[in-house]
Formats: sequence, C-alpha cells, structure tokens
Amino acid sequence: MSLGENIQYLRKNKNLTQENLGESMGVSRQTVSKWESDASCPEMDKLLALCEVLNCDMETLTRGRAEETLSTDSEIFDKHYRRFTAFMCLGVASVLLGVTVLLVLYALGAGDIISAMVFMCFVILAVMLLIVGSIDHGNFMQSNAEREPFYEKSQVEKFRRSLPFLIAVPTAMILLGVVWLIGASALSVPNGFTLDAWECLYVAVFMFLITLAVPVYIYSGIQGDKYAKKSMDEDAKRRDALAGRINGCIMLVATAAFLLMGFIWNLWHIGWVVFPIGGISCGIVSNIVKRD
Repeated sequence: MSLGENIQYLRKNKNLTQENLGESMGVSRQTVSKWESDASCPEMDKLLALCEVLNCDMETLTRGRAEETLSTDSEIFDKHYRRFTAFMCLGVASVLLGVTVLLVLYALGAGDIISAMVFMCFVILAVMLLIVGSIDHGNFMQSNAEREPFYEKSQVEKFRRSLPFLIAVPTAMILLGVVWLIGASALSVPNGFTLDAWECLYVAVFMFLITLAVPVYIYSGIQGDKYAKKSMDEDAKRRDALAGRINGCIMLVATAAFLLMGFIWNLWHIGWVVFPIGGISCGIVSNIVKRD
C-alpha cells in the first residue's frame, strides 16, 4: 500500500472524513485528498501529526500495509477476548453451580458441613478464575493501550444480529425457571423427601437454569465491549470501569449475604434470592453509571 492508501485506510478506520482529518491537521480537505491520491506528500511535521491522529507508527504509515497491521491487531484482541470471556464465564458459573450442588447435597441429606465444604471448593475455583482473568485483562489492556482493533462492518453487523438472541435465550431460561418454581411449589412432596429437602431440590433446578443463563449474558456483554472499544471515548471507558467495579462489589456482597444467611440462620433454602437481586442491582447500576 502507498502512503496515500495507508492514510485513506487509517482515516476510514477512525470514522473520519477528509474534512475532519484536515481540521485535525490544520490543512484543507483538498490537501488531504491530494495526500490520499499520492498527488502530494505531507511534510515531516505533518507525517508526525498524522501518526498521532491516526494512532499508528511512522513505519506503518509510510512503508507498511496498514490493513495487514490492523488485521494482526484484531487477531490479537480476538484471542485475548476469547480467553478473558472464558475466565469470566467459568468463574461466575462456578459460583452458581456451587449453589446448585449445595442445594442438591442438602436435599439428599449430606449434612451442612459437607455441603458447605463442597460449595467453598466451587467458590475457591471461581475466585481463582476471576482473579486470573481480571488481572490478565488489565495487563493486556495496559500493554496494548496504543493498539486499536479494526473489525469489518460485516463482523460487527453479524454480532448485532445475534445479540437479541443472546439476550432473549437466557432470559427465557430464567423465566422458565420461575415457571418451574411456581409449579413445583404447588406439587405435593414426593415420597422419601421432607418439605425442606423438596424445596431445596426444586430450587436447585432453578439455580441450574440460572447457571446456564448468566454466562450467556456475560459473553454477550464482553463481546459487545470488544466491538465497541474503538468507538469508546475516555469518559465512556472510565464509566465502564466504574460500573464494573461497583457490580463486582455487589456480587461479592450477595455471595457473603448468602453464606451468612446459610451458616448463621440456616436459610439455605431461600438464601438464593440474593443472587437475582444482585443481578438486577448490577443492571440498574450499569444503566445509571454508563448513561451519558
């Protein structure tokens, strides 16, 4: 690619018009047009300014292939976001699955101590996954602060088309779980089960549906963040980070409340309600904090 082709490609990647770029550079739109058609070449000071405005190095701008460089950056971001998504989804799913297993063990008469020990194993696994994933993501974003992934419009449109299903399917699963709770609570207690054991068992089914649904929400949120990164300004990034920290604290408080309700007041059978409440609170916080 020539210098002019690189300027044009990088300008379009930044969603800038020739007039926008000209204003940033202190030149006219006609001058930018001449650069892009290779009818003229920017002076050294303008080349340095172009590198800053278009977020690239001099080598890529003058001698490289901007399209290949940005494609490589996008592949690096894709690989990282797949790993980050896996850590976050598995971490949250571990906590929810631990609650499910805890309820099943309690229903089967395994005892409070054994049930709590198994649950804590799931919590420990979740904490490890979430800590490793969060630190790895923070290090990656810091190390690649100057990089900006480029995604073809078709890629973004494909994700946007799938997003309604990524929201609708887990929502339907949760509502199905609510229907199950209503129906199961109206059933007579099966033979061989006490009322408490039966309640724990049908709530465990509901929690299992939650365990399947929540990671889908997380996946859609992280993927949405990946595709939105290049268009986010610094204030939006700050609000996004703030919302994430607050939501993390909310879910930690919810987990602590669940454990306290179980160990101190033996309310394992209804303690699960703190997690849906925590999730709803996270949604409210995200909408308030990220709002322009």
